[in-house]
Amino acid sequence: MGCYINPPDTTKEQWLERHGVRLDTAPQWCDVPGGCLAVCLVSNGYFSAAAVCHDPRELETFKDPRDLRPKSWFMVEIAELATVSPIKEYFKGS
Repeated sequence: MGCYINPPDTTKEQWLERHGVRLDTAPQWCDVPGGCLAVCLVSNGYFSAAAVCHDPRELETFKDPRDLRPKSWFMVEIAELATVSPIKEYFKGS
């Protein structure tokens, strides 16, 4: 199971618009600035999910062209992500 944002007081979409930078396309891992991570907002029909791409493999999984779900991409500071996700758990021991 990956790392997802779950803001307690607003929607994922609203949170990302306030705390992230919307991207035109999915980024390459080498283009993710230090202190930030890419977030993929995925429409699953009745609900959305905002996946934090915490490593290159996770980023490539969400970029897979065979996955035809509608997606939006954001760049978000890790410090901001830590307020609405368990991202710190993914970097323990690093």
